[in-house]
Parts: sequence; C-alpha cells; structure tokens
Amino acid sequence: MKKNGMLLHISSLPSDFGIGDFGPNAYQFVDYLNEKKFCYWQILPLYQPGYGNSPYNPVSAFALNPYLISPELLYEDGLIDLPDMEEAKLPSSNQIPYEAVYRLKDNLLKKAANNYLSDIEIYEYIESNAFYLKPYLAYLTLCKLYGDDDWHNFRPEHRHYSDKLYDNLFKNYGSQILRMASIQALAKDQLLRLKDYMNSQGIQLIGDMPLYLSYHSADVWANQHLFDLDENGNRLNVAGVPPDAFSQDGQLWGNPIYKWDKMKEDGFQLFINRIKNALNYLDKLR
Repeated sequence: MKKNGMLLHISSLPSDFGIGDFGPNAYQFVDYLNEKKFCYWQILPLYQPGYGNSPYNPVSAFALNPYLISPELLYEDGLIDLPDMEEAKLPSSNQIPYEAVYRLKDNLLKKAANNYLSDIEIYEYIESNAFYLKPYLAYLTLCKLYGDDDWHNFRPEHRHYSDKLYDNLFKNYGSQILRMASIQALAKDQLLRLKDYMNSQGIQLIGDMPLYLSYHSADVWANQHLFDLDENGNRLNVAGVPPDAFSQDGQLWGNPIYKWDKMKEDGFQLFINRIKNALNYLDKLR
C-alpha cells in the first residue's frame, strides 16, 4: 500500500532563533501533516554537523545536533529564564546564520545543561551510552584544546582513542565534558518528546543515515583500524561517485572507505550500533 509523506529537515522549520528546532513550530508542522492526511515526515540526518554545517559531514555518527534544541522548550521546562531566551533571538532570514546561531545558542545551552541533570545522572547517561559518547566527548574536548578538528594534527598521545585517554581528559576537563553530555541528553529528550507527539497523531518519522563517515569525526578517530588509512592516519582511498547526469566530472566526497574485512571480524558492529541508535528515535531509516 502506498503512503504519502513530506521531506522537510528540522533546521528548515520557521524559527525566531536562526535555525529550526524541536520546539513549537515542529509540533505545528506535525499538526499540518495530520490535517492533510500525511503518514510520514522525512528528515535529513540529525547528527552534529562538522565542516560546512552539513548533516552528511558530522563530527559523530551518533551524537545529535545540539543546535536543534528548542530555546522555547528550555524556557517552558524552567531550564533558562525569559531574558536568556529573548537574547538568543535573531532577525528573520531565508538562510541560517550559523556563526550567530552557534554563538548565541552555546551560551543558552551551557546554562540549560547546568540546570538539567545532576552530576550523578549525567555520569549514568554517559555510561549507558559509553560506546559512542565517550569517544565523542573526548574528541570534542581535544578539538577545543587544539583549535582544530583534524585529529591527524593532534599530538601522538592523542591520535588514538582509549578509555584511559577519556579518563585522563575527564580529570582535567570534567565539568566541560559533563556539560556536553548533558546537552546531548537534552537534545535526545526534546527529540523523543516530538516523536511521541508525532506518533500520537498517526505520523511516522523517516530518517537518513549516510553510508560513509566524515574523516574529521570521533568515529573515524576512535576506529581507525576499520578504515583505509595508512599507519599515520592518512586517507589512502576515499569515497565519491563517477560522472553522472547530476555531475559531469563526478564527485569526490573525501570520506575514508571501510576495510570490509576488518568490519566483518566483529560482525559489522559499527554499522549495527549506528542503526540501533538511529532507531531509538526514528520509525523508519533510509
């Protein structure tokens, strides 16, 4: 049986804060879909974007984009004050002013995160999602320390992830790490609340999972043995597509390709974890 739906990424929703989010306008769009008898809302990847602000070039194949967190819901939940929310507003535009969004929302999210969970609750959240969250938190911490998201430029002792490295970083940057984890928990909470409302209105959420991962990501950094890299971490072969009707010269994406024999050794666990994680907040996955 054929069913209808609409593709609209969360960031493209109307917003007073420069970028669409999981807040009231998303709920209004669900109401619109329900009114027009649509069955699906399809979105692009929800991962935290890296260079170019593309959801297909994320810093993590698991962590959610914190800038999709709704300031209005933060205010309704008592995590920020009204002046905090008002200060994060931006003039209406047909493009996302990413630099302004990041600057204003960073301040907002820090305050909200500090008011959201206790340290014990954040510890528990990290441990329950340790397989991706610890590498993500360690990677972002190092990126901030170096002012560079290219892990290949990190000092030798930081070029490979380990739980020991995470523990050492936590000793020195624990408050920052806890705050980033709390922000991830906030994003997941708002997304799941939106999905629950969608499902109550008979709408299902279709998401997208890119096949390849960004070289400048926590996942490649933490799993270098699974990718076609040399002993120094340089890319040997990268992904792309040959010339076609859309591109006369083809496309060179730059993503490191997988070592499928290595992936097979652990039963393609990275892929399985990615799919399981995505289906925690999606009804269907493309």
